[in-house]
Amino acid sequence: MSNVDNGASRRLSCLRGLSAIFTLSLLTCLTFGPAQPAFAQNDDTADAPETTAAMPKKETKPDGFGPGPYFAVVSIADQRISVYGSTGLVARSTVSTGMRGYGTPTGVFSIVQKKRYHESNIYSGAPMPFMQRITWSGIALHAGVVPGYPASHGCIRLPGGFAPRLFSATEVGQRVIVAPHDITPFELRHPTLPAPKMQPAPKVAMRTGPDSIFTVNSARQNGGAILEPTGFREGPVEPQQLNPLEFARMMKDEATAKAKVAAQDTRAAVLLLATKTTEQRVSGRKLAIAEDVAREAARDLAAAIRKLEKTDGKQAIADAIEGVGEASAAITEAEKSRDARIAAATEAQKQAEAAMSEAQGAADDARIAQANENKTEADAALAATLKVKEARLAKAMVAKGKADAALAEAQKVGELRVAKAIAAKADAEAHVVETQKDEEQRIVAATEAKAEAERALAEAQKLAAEARAINEAKLQELTAARNATLEAKATSKAAADSLTEATRRMKPLSVFISRKTGRLYVRQAFLQLFDVPVAIRDPEREIGTHVYVSTRASDDGSQLSWQVVSMPAQPETRPVAREGKRNKNEASIAAAMVPLVTPETAKGALDRITVSDDVAQRLAELTWVGATVIVSDNAMSGETGSPQSATTDFVILTRRASGR
Repeated sequence: MSNVDNGASRRLSCLRGLSAIFTLSLLTCLTFGPAQPAFAQNDDTADAPETTAAMPKKETKPDGFGPGPYFAVVSIADQRISVYGSTGLVARSTVSTGMRGYGTPTGVFSIVQKKRYHESNIYSGAPMPFMQRITWSGIALHAGVVPGYPASHGCIRLPGGFAPRLFSATEVGQRVIVAPHDITPFELRHPTLPAPKMQPAPKVAMRTGPDSIFTVNSARQNGGAILEPTGFREGPVEPQQLNPLEFARMMKDEATAKAKVAAQDTRAAVLLLATKTTEQRVSGRKLAIAEDVAREAARDLAAAIRKLEKTDGKQAIADAIEGVGEASAAITEAEKSRDARIAAATEAQKQAEAAMSEAQGAADDARIAQANENKTEADAALAATLKVKEARLAKAMVAKGKADAALAEAQKVGELRVAKAIAAKADAEAHVVETQKDEEQRIVAATEAKAEAERALAEAQKLAAEARAINEAKLQELTAARNATLEAKATSKAAADSLTEATRRMKPLSVFISRKTGRLYVRQAFLQLFDVPVAIRDPEREIGTHVYVSTRASDDGSQLSWQVVSMPAQPETRPVAREGKRNKNEASIAAAMVPLVTPETAKGALDRITVSDDVAQRLAELTWVGATVIVSDNAMSGETGSPQSATTDFVILTRRASGR
């Protein structure tokens, strides 16, 4: 099995792909004779039914294909691909499918990816130019060597001249049916097949204001600006009935216009939101600063009040007055000390004077006694006594002198101490006056500081209140801008969803009815829309596998033409080459097959199916040219992507590849 890489192709891959195409074309020329580079040379339209050749020619594509939509039938037995459009068979070419052990599975597929340049990720980067993937597990159509027999690892190789023409003509989603042998589609009409429903044209939304749904109103207080909705109005349109494709196109046009306007609205709203966010951040910072200033002013006021309370002056003045009292007490003490010293000195003076008087009296007595007594006997004693008395007198006189000096010193010291105490009292009294004066000045200064702090606090509180009001206004504007942004984004998302739905509705509808599950599945653009039970008569009896493709519409658009490809239920193909199978000069192979049995005709299969009216109505609103209906005994293959993945359409296998 060929494994198709999903990685991005590189420039080298492009060069390799172009080189491979050239090499393959050259090899084909050398091996099989004249090359077939042109589409017409690979086209076997001469083998087409006469009804196909007689169909009127319509507008053709530049590459030579007839008008679409296209679907392809690959025949394993014939090693051939046939491409059909609205006019029938439009192209045919040889192919090379999977060799033994790598057989190509049969069933109903669709193109899920296209890459002009691609390389295999398991076969040494083998080039796979003009790759059109039909399964994500590795089956694809691509340019390669086409020897005339199965030679690939499961892919469907196309000639180098045909592959680019087919690549340019097809689109993702178009059907590729791989069958054990060639199957010719035929036209069928049946009431079970959905018919398109003509729908009135949707009303076109018109602007009532400027280009943006939101306008900026700058006439706001505090310099603010907000978005104000201007809205839509319904514009007058002429009543018109549209087929599903036209309806989807008009839906897309309207959704595109709304998406464009919504994108403008969203950009304006986001810009305004950014502006308001910045303004609110600035106002928030200003508010924080103002509140900090107010708190600082409150702290300053509290400090001024405490300082004023401490500078009332009472304690300092009391201390100074107490100092005056202490000075007065010191004066009194000094005076007392002076008086005591003077009294003591006076007493000493008196004692000295008494001693001196006594000494003088004794000396006089001694002299008189000397004169009166016998001098002979008493001279010596008298002299001694006189000497003693004179000495005592001298001492008394000295003592009196000291007492006089002590008295004078006591008087001097006492007066000095009293003078110092008086001076200290005068200083204390002066300090009281100075203290009173200083404290009065401090009280005045503290009072003024308190008043200034009160004024600063009031101003700071006023500024904080203004900043708070501005910030609240900015918060309201920010909230309004945020809500406007959310509304604009919601509108943009709704417009994008409408655009996605309209784009999806422009893609062909795909319906699959499985007898095995008894359900009807609906996908569009690979996305599953819904699935419901479906009534199938005789559900135990096989119904086969049938693919109905709508290829064109009637002139009034009310009906579709359906081409049908019916496949056998259990085909078995065993390609058997003629003698010399590996001979590269052999251009075709013969196929030996078991008898092919189709359990039910395409019409009989639809006759057994009953679709409810509400489901039929839902299908009618979505069905147009290119829609397909698949009816099969089988369930969808595991190759089918999940309902929400939107990666594949329905893949129905009728035979798995051998050896895979």
